[in-house]
Amino acid sequence: MKESACGSPVEPNSFTGEDCCEFQVHGSVAVINALLRVLSKQPGLRPAHPGEFSKRAFFNNKLDLTQTEALGDLIHAETELQRQKALGQMKGNLKQLYTDWRRTIIECLASIEAYIDFSEDEIIEDNILNTIRSQVETLVNNIEKHIELSNKCGVRIRSGIKSVIIGEPNVGKSSLMNFLCQKETSIVTHLPGTTRDIIEKHLDIGGYPVLLLDTAGLRNVTSDVIESEGIERARSHLTESDLTLILIAFTPEMLAKGFESILESYLRNVLSLNEDIDNLLDKTSTRDKPPSSSQQSLSEKRYLIVINKIDLATSEQQDRLETIVKAYGNVEVVSCKQGTNLNKLLENVQEQLILLCGSLNTPTLSFTQSRHGFHLTETVRYLRRYVALQSTGREFDLTVAAQQLRFGVRELGQITGEVRVDEVLDVLFSQFCIGK
Repeated sequence: MKESACGSPVEPNSFTGEDCCEFQVHGSVAVINALLRVLSKQPGLRPAHPGEFSKRAFFNNKLDLTQTEALGDLIHAETELQRQKALGQMKGNLKQLYTDWRRTIIECLASIEAYIDFSEDEIIEDNILNTIRSQVETLVNNIEKHIELSNKCGVRIRSGIKSVIIGEPNVGKSSLMNFLCQKETSIVTHLPGTTRDIIEKHLDIGGYPVLLLDTAGLRNVTSDVIESEGIERARSHLTESDLTLILIAFTPEMLAKGFESILESYLRNVLSLNEDIDNLLDKTSTRDKPPSSSQQSLSEKRYLIVINKIDLATSEQQDRLETIVKAYGNVEVVSCKQGTNLNKLLENVQEQLILLCGSLNTPTLSFTQSRHGFHLTETVRYLRRYVALQSTGREFDLTVAAQQLRFGVRELGQITGEVRVDEVLDVLFSQFCIGK
C-alpha cells in the first residue's frame, strides 16, 4: 500500500483497488500463448478465477454488491434499455437509495436508544416516538412503491418483456412473428394448425428486450392430441404475458354486426378472456396527442388487438374499419400478406412497451434482481412489526420494537453487501467470465 506525502494510505486507482500490471501485446494466438507460457513459469502466478477481478473490487470497497450485479448485467446486456439500466446501477443509483433508507432506520434506532437512556431526565422531546413511527411508516410506503415498480418494470427489463401472439388457427400469427423477427422463424402455410408448439425468439424492439412467443391456434374442438397440447401451452403462456398481441382475421361481420360486439364474442368464446371488454379496448388513443400522466403510468398487462387480412376487404370496407379503430389506442388494421400498416403496428408495439417499462429517456429507478425484492420485502415486514408494536400503546416494550428496526437494517445491508453472505457472493461471481 502506497502512502501520500502526509503519511495517509492511498489506494491504487485500479479497478480492483490493488497494484496491477498490464501487458499490451499483438493479438495473434501464437504471441498470446507464448506470453501465457512465460507467465505460467513465474512462481505465485495463476489464471484468474471466474469473476475474480470483480470480487476483489468488491472486497476492496471499489464496488458494492448492487454495482457488482450491475456489471454482470452490463456484460450480458442485449438492448439499449438493459445497457442503460445496468450503467445507472453501476453508477450507484440503487446503492445510494438503499444507503439512504438504511441511514434513516439507523437514525430512528439512535433516537430510540436516546429515549431509552434519557427519557426520564426530560431532555427528550415528548413526541419523539410518534415522529419515529411517522418516519418508519413513510419509509414502508416508499419501499413498497419501489417493489411494485420494480416487479412491473425492472425485472421485465432484465429477463425480457414477455409478448405472446394468440388467435385462432390460420389468422396470420406466424406471418406476424416472421415480420417482427425479420426472418423466417415460423412456418407459414395455408393449412390451419401448422404451429403446434411454442416458438420463442428474443428481440430488441426499439431498445426494449422482448421475448416473443408464437403459439398454436386457439380453438375449442380438435381431435389432434398434439394440437390440443399446443393449445393448452398457448393458454398457459397467455396468463403470463406482459404484452399480448391478439390476432383476428377480418370478416365483413365486423362492420355488419358491430365492431365491439364481434370482438367481445371473439375474446370471450375463442380466447376465453374473462376481462371486461372496456379493459381490453383502449379508447385513449395516443396517436394524435401526447399521452397524459395517467396513460404513462406503468400497467401490469397490455393488450394490442391486430385485425389482419385487411387485403380481403373492399376499399370501402377498409376505409370504414380504419375509421372505427382510430378511436382506440391499441387496435391496428394490417395485412401481413401485403405488408400493409405493419410499420405502423410496430410503432404501436413500441408505445405499449413504453407503457410497460417507461421511456428510454427517463429510466425508472428500479431493481432487476429478485434477490433485492426478497430482502426489501423482509425489510418491510420488520418495519411493519415495529409500527404494530408501537401502536399497542405507550406501555409496549421499546427494546423489542427496536430489534425489529435492527433486523430491517440487516436486510438492507444484505442487498448492498454491507452484511455479507458468502453463498450469495459465490453464486454471483461464478456467473462472470474468466478475468472479469
